[in-house]
Amino acid sequence: MTTEIALFRRKTGTTILAWARWLSSARLMVLTVVYLLAICGIFAAVLLGEYQDVWAQALRQGGNLSAALRQDIARNVELYDLSLQAVVDGWENPKVRNQDPELRQMILFDRAATAPHLGAILVLDAQGKVVADSAGIAPRQADLAGQDYFKIHAADAHAGLFISKPFIARSVDQWSIGLSRRLNRPDGSFDGVVVGTIELGYLKNLFDRFALGPNDSITLLHEDGAVVMRRPYDSSFIGHHLPSSARIFGDFKTQATGHFIHKSPVDAVERLFVYGQVGHLPLLQIVGISTDDVFAPWLRKALMTAGAVFVLCAAVIALTLLLGVQLRARAAVEEHLTRLAERDPLTSLFNRRRFDEMMEVEWLRALRGRSCLSVLMLDVDCFKLYNDRYGHPVGDTALRAVASCIQASVQRGTDVVGRYGGEEFAILLPASSAEGAAGIAERIRLEIVRLAIAHAGSPHGVITASIGVTSIYPVFGDQPTALIRQADAALYKAKGGGRNRVVCSTMGEAIRAAA
Repeated sequence: MTTEIALFRRKTGTTILAWARWLSSARLMVLTVVYLLAICGIFAAVLLGEYQDVWAQALRQGGNLSAALRQDIARNVELYDLSLQAVVDGWENPKVRNQDPELRQMILFDRAATAPHLGAILVLDAQGKVVADSAGIAPRQADLAGQDYFKIHAADAHAGLFISKPFIARSVDQWSIGLSRRLNRPDGSFDGVVVGTIELGYLKNLFDRFALGPNDSITLLHEDGAVVMRRPYDSSFIGHHLPSSARIFGDFKTQATGHFIHKSPVDAVERLFVYGQVGHLPLLQIVGISTDDVFAPWLRKALMTAGAVFVLCAAVIALTLLLGVQLRARAAVEEHLTRLAERDPLTSLFNRRRFDEMMEVEWLRALRGRSCLSVLMLDVDCFKLYNDRYGHPVGDTALRAVASCIQASVQRGTDVVGRYGGEEFAILLPASSAEGAAGIAERIRLEIVRLAIAHAGSPHGVITASIGVTSIYPVFGDQPTALIRQADAALYKAKGGGRNRVVCSTMGEAIRAAA
């Protein structure tokens, strides 16, 4: 049980030291980097989620605003178109057409035609002459046969409601768009056009009612790409084609509503454009939301978060480096203390306590493996006389030389050499037979003699050593101390037999003595 406890304590101490060494290596930095990457990944995922939320909110905002604008424009155009259709129905009815001009005026043109921003409704005959005018009983003198809407209706009986490109109406000197419908004779042939105008001031007022960011925009385009109205308002853009309209109508061909990000050719502001067709009309309404304004709060938060994460990472790295330095220093101190605790300070060999611990470990290993275990006990001959004659400092030098000689003679990494006390040394040879142990002992004895360290008090004239050797196959019930006692007994036989010799207890006699 004592042996198992000693083995457990040895393994525990070694494990703690190995753990400190493991942490003090580059692995600590790798673990820290992995931890920091995990933190950065979490923050990145959070920021990405918030970015997607901001993007979705911007799309909803743009979509809601676009839908509200399209609904308002479509409703007003529809109301005005109803007035045009009423005029068409009345003019095509001979009973209305042949009424007294004043009564006919009241029948054809209701109050809707006089609402704000709505221009006069005109009835043109097949030659383009004005034959009826909502502005007065006497129609104005004008020939409008050259207008695009007149040509369209004259050529196409199924043109339906036609919306013209923006133009400046001479009657009010305002930018307007024309809405027109075809007049047919009973046989279906062309009989003229009913046309009315909507001043673009209506659209300007409509766009101005909605709250926008400083860099946002609202645009209404004709189906051919001409600008009908835009906020921020600039009259120079009305009726002209924007360079980005080709991109918009390229998408519009495949879907009636959509969105995309594009840098405006007007002011070079990057915007999220949300577009949609106004009802079934040849009009496209576009809301542009500045991406800088949309993502500015998110970007500020992202930068603040990134700064905080950077400071946190820097602090963790600094603490990790400091911890690594402390762990390495502690490991070095523990290793030094461990070395001091298990090494002899004079010879740097294992001390007796450490030798006994390793003896117990190897005893258990030999017991489990049923292998032979050999021990050599070595004593420097007449060393007390050497110290008395030459002094302890010289004696210490001689002991260091003997220790180096022993260590050099033991070649296997599993062999253990220790200073057992004073001038006495012990050598543990796991898995070594009696013959092999005796051969190593003899080699050590000869190497010590070859040191030729003068010793006037020795009968051999130089420092020599006596060595006792014993070998055993451990069995349950035996103790390692028995092996030490047996080797020690062999050592005393070597010293009693004249010193400078090797005695193996299993053979019971000196293997070799000095000549």
